[in-house]
Order: sequence, then structure tokens, then C-alpha cells
Amino acid sequence: MAKLQKVCHGGRGDVLDRRKRKLVALIIFIIMLNVVANFRWNYNNFEGDMRYKTDRWTNKVWV
Repeated sequence: MAKLQKVCHGGRGDVLDRRKRKLVALIIFIIMLNVVANFRWNYNNFEGDMRYKTDRWTNKVWV
């Protein structure tokens, strides 16, 4: 009986561990995307209430 419980619990624990690893990897990936996105835009042009940003990769101006 003890072996059966140990096997069942171990199998379920592995699935939860895989889910936790995937979740942590996804969170790290999202954080890395945000960091890279911050380096893409240059916010230096202001005219009235319009805020212009320049794409550093393509050198295009966006509103």
C-alpha cells in the first residue's frame, strides 16, 4: 500500500514540477521581452499633447 501511494504521489509531483518550470520559464521570457522592447524605442520628441517615439531599429517616427 505504501509503495502504491508513493508511486502515485511521485507521478503527480513530476507533472506539477514540469508546470512550475514552464511557468517560471514563461515569466522569465516575458521579462526579457520587456527589457528588449525598452531598448527599441527612443522617447525624445514632444509637440503639444502628442508624444512621438522613434524606433531605433528602423529609424521610423511613431505617434
